[in-house]
Amino acid sequence: MLFKSRLITIFATSTLLVACGGGGEDSSSGEYSSISSFEVVGTSATTNDVSLINANVNEGRFHLKWKASSDGSIYRASMYLSKDDKLDKNGADNYMMRQNCGSISTLYNCGETADFSCRFTTENDMYCFQGSLGNRGKNIDDWLGALPKSLYMILEVCNGLGTSCKTKASKVFFNN
Repeated sequence: MLFKSRLITIFATSTLLVACGGGGEDSSSGEYSSISSFEVVGTSATTNDVSLINANVNEGRFHLKWKASSDGSIYRASMYLSKDDKLDKNGADNYMMRQNCGSISTLYNCGETADFSCRFTTENDMYCFQGSLGNRGKNIDDWLGALPKSLYMILEVCNGLGTSCKTKASKVFFNN
């Protein structure tokens, strides 16, 4: 009887360890997201790895381009403005836009490769032409302060569940 209760205890413990990811096997779920490249193509030529965005040049038009992937057929790309190259979602960085990307639907404007045409106006409005209706643009006057100003655009890519996220920053110089 003692042998039988020990056997049941060992079996139950082993089952719990496997269910919780314990044991000798690799328990990673394979969740990932990655950014191969991210670049801001400014309104005029890039200087010293800094993208120039000027509301009075080329009507303030610039491009956000990236190559990214995740473990599923959908990933979420979010764009932020920041004073440094580290993402701080607790209020220090300014959220600009979000877009679901992927290969499974024609509703998405980006797959593994994305190219968004955007605009910065003399009123300090910034918006991108493609994307979901939720990305209507934003006035960043209060956040920018006086121009010219050097900032970073940060791309965050998360897998469909939001359990794996990566970021990449690009330095930009705003002028009017």
